[in-house]
Amino acid sequence: MLQVVNATYSTETSYATATLTDSGLTATITPKFSTSKILILVSQNGVGKDGAATFERINLLRSSTLI
Repeated sequence: MLQVVNATYSTETSYATATLTDSGLTATITPKFSTSKILILVSQNGVGKDGAATFERINLLRSSTLI
């Protein structure tokens, strides 16, 4: 059985520091079985700059726990 959950958040944000910021994107996933596997795909546009370095970093959280 396949369950699909889709979430979209398209508000542009701009920050002048390299500090991570919550984008506000959330999705609620409720597996049908306790043994269900969950595949999460993220498509994120944007870059950050810290001096000469360019980077992109995404943290995925379950509740408030980094996974």
